Amino acid sequence: MARIIKKRLGDTLVDEKIITEDELVKALEKQNITHKKLGETLVDMGYVSSEEIVRILGEQMGIPYVSLERLVITKEAILLLSKETAEKFCVMPLFKNENVLHVAMEDPLDVFAIDRIEEESGMEVFQSIARRDDVVRAIEKYYSPVFLKEDSSYLKERRSFERTDTSAVEVVNLVMKKAIIENASDIHIEPEANILRVRFRIDGLLHEILTPPKSLHSAIVSRIKIISKLDIAEKRIPQDGRVEINFEEKLIDMRVSILPTIFGEKVVIRLLDKSNVKVSLESLGFGKSNVEKLKKLINRPNGIIFVTGPTGSGKTSTLYASLNEINTLDKNIITLEDPVEYQMEIINQVQVNSQVGLDFSSGLRSILRQDPDVIMIGEIRDVQTAEIAIESAMTGHLVFSTLHTNSATGAISRLIDMGVEPFLLSASLAGVLGQRLLRKLCTHCKEEILVSGTELKEFNVNPIEDYKLYKAKGCSFCRNTGYSGRTAVIELLEIESEIRTMINKGADIFQIKDAATRKGMKTIKQEGFEKALEGITSIEEVLRVAQDDI
Repeated sequence: MARIIKKRLGDTLVDEKIITEDELVKALEKQNITHKKLGETLVDMGYVSSEEIVRILGEQMGIPYVSLERLVITKEAILLLSKETAEKFCVMPLFKNENVLHVAMEDPLDVFAIDRIEEESGMEVFQSIARRDDVVRAIEKYYSPVFLKEDSSYLKERRSFERTDTSAVEVVNLVMKKAIIENASDIHIEPEANILRVRFRIDGLLHEILTPPKSLHSAIVSRIKIISKLDIAEKRIPQDGRVEINFEEKLIDMRVSILPTIFGEKVVIRLLDKSNVKVSLESLGFGKSNVEKLKKLINRPNGIIFVTGPTGSGKTSTLYASLNEINTLDKNIITLEDPVEYQMEIINQVQVNSQVGLDFSSGLRSILRQDPDVIMIGEIRDVQTAEIAIESAMTGHLVFSTLHTNSATGAISRLIDMGVEPFLLSASLAGVLGQRLLRKLCTHCKEEILVSGTELKEFNVNPIEDYKLYKAKGCSFCRNTGYSGRTAVIELLEIESEIRTMINKGADIFQIKDAATRKGMKTIKQEGFEKALEGITSIEEVLRVAQDDI
């Protein structure tokens, strides 16, 4: 039976103080001219958002409003309804619960649509209301061949759920699958006072995906602990674990971190696609000139090379790509990592284990007795490790490592602050690469714009010239963010005679940076601006991540 609408839309919007009486009168006058629906007219006039209109209509009908971007949409539900029917009636199947199919519809009172869905799916229908644009985008995305590709391991896992705790286990499974499909790097499961929030880190930024019932929190955490071999009874202290899963011919390594908070245990899962190791410096997005300089640098017989940047800036990927470039049978390459993220052929990789006394400094001493040609240290964390690494570089070894600094020149001050003598640093340092990751503009929806040079004064451009750039818009292919994927942007500090002399004499990093830029070093911001000119990213994204901090 259709639900009765008790109050007119305009009156409800005024009562809830979303619009004023005056705005309603103006909208009704315009509606008499355009003959559009009142909701469309209010949106066109900028008085209200389309989301608010749909939410209010849902409340009037007694039908829940859903935001499709926050839902886990199951393959099982989509397979119950053809794409033709979904497009014809603007309906998106969401999930199946026993003999009920939950769907999102632009018009949830369309009895012809409901009859067709019930006939085709063989199930009862529970309808929610959603924005038309959201439903169209969801149909385009979830009915794609990539999402609907049959996966035997997925179906096998689904059948096993029916014999266990289906609610919590299925939520965990679907969250993990959705994270892989969305190319997320991290999953955050966060308890709050009254809700449980799930967010994905996609292209470096967190996005809220769904809010499962808070009552499932304990069961969800227990399920994650079981599959990652952690103690399900321990809820007072942090725990770390890992689990590997196969999904659509991909081997995904998941690093699990559990942290007690005031509202319960928070879970963060780092996803590493072992089948997607970047194997070349070119594939990381470095410019041609920087690739040539870096290849020359990493083919040195000795010296120490640092990659710097904040957490999540792609330092480890750059190290792996560099090692892969020089990885040959005539070299003994040994790495010391925490953790070992990707396994590489020929290279000897060592996992740090501080619980048994195998930390970076002790592990490095042992590596030096293994006749290495090249050593990679995951991170320099203390002066002991730094001094051993520098001594190794001075005695004929090529050493790679990372530092958490804001720029390439900042690595010099960081090492001296640790206690490394300037004369040792100047004698051993070969180069420093500062790195960030920029989000790439979505190629399906980016828009060309002209920007005057006066608006780009931070980039030292010609103020009277106009520059062709691109801005983010948003579409179904990029989750309405305007961006899809990331690329590296770097500054490469090559240590030559003048820079060595300046380090040895105690010059500050501002002077070193000035000298390096005079000799042709491009800063991260300058490299980012060039990528904006090429249409790879936007100026807003460059300014977000590329700073001149030293």
